[in-house]
Parts: sequence; C-alpha cells; structure tokens
Amino acid sequence: MDTEVISLQVKYTDQKDNITDFGDTLKILLREQEWMVTNVSELHGKMQEMRDATSMKCLTYGSKLVEIETKAENDFLKSSLIKDEANYWTGGKDDVTEGQWVWVSSGTTFDFLDWNTGEPNDVGGEDCMEISKHRNRKKSWNDKSCKSSLNLICEKF
Repeated sequence: MDTEVISLQVKYTDQKDNITDFGDTLKILLREQEWMVTNVSELHGKMQEMRDATSMKCLTYGSKLVEIETKAENDFLKSSLIKDEANYWTGGKDDVTEGQWVWVSSGTTFDFLDWNTGEPNDVGGEDCMEISKHRNRKKSWNDKSCKSSLNLICEKF
C-alpha cells in the first residue's frame, strides 16, 4: 500500500506541475486522483470519510469544505454532480445552536438556501450538511449525522 500511495503522490505532483493558470474557465480532471479543479476553485474528491475527517483532509490541501454562498455556486455544483449518485459533505453545521446553520470556517449564517422539502429535520441529531440526490431525484441540501461517511467537496480559502 505504501508504494501505491507514493505512486499516487508522484502522479499527483506530476499532474500538478503540468497545470498552469488558464483563468476562470479552467476545468481539468485529474483522473488518477479523482480531483477536479473547476472555474469556481472547487476541489472535488471521492474519498468517503466522516465529516470531521473530510474537513481535515481539505485542510491538508490548503482548502476547506465547500461553503455554498450563492445560487450560481449551488447551480454549478449541482450540475457538476447531477449524474453522480454519491452524497457530499459541505462546510455547513448547526451543532452549536440547533437550527442555526453556519458555514464552519467563517462562522457566517446561510444567506442562500437550497434545502430539500422537509429539510433540515434533525432526525437523530443531524448537525452536518450534505448535498445529496433525494427521492425526487434532484440534488439538494440535507442535514445528516456527522458520523456518516460521505464524499467531500473542498474549495480553496
């Protein structure tokens, strides 16, 4: 496994060295590492981990769990993930004050909302926010137990 990790690190470094500044429309998929650099500076990874572990993973890449602050950013993420059945952690939590959702890295409350119908519902103490495809087959926001293992979407600070 150590050689596989080293091999992936070398491939990642090689790919990273090949990327130059293509401006705001840069969209490159680094298939081996399953990371995508997009026009809104998101890093999108398919590593299933619990919420706090994903937050730490983002930090190791100089980023944070995504904070969806505008409809345009939300629409971009939903269109990028629409065919994907996976669920993704975001930087939203309400663990300090139930029902008061904030973006963890900034502590700001949500200005834009895209909760699925009936959400957030705090079933079983759900204090973390995910983007998921619901029964109505559309991607939207849902509250989820922070102990669940999901994929992550990171964005640069």
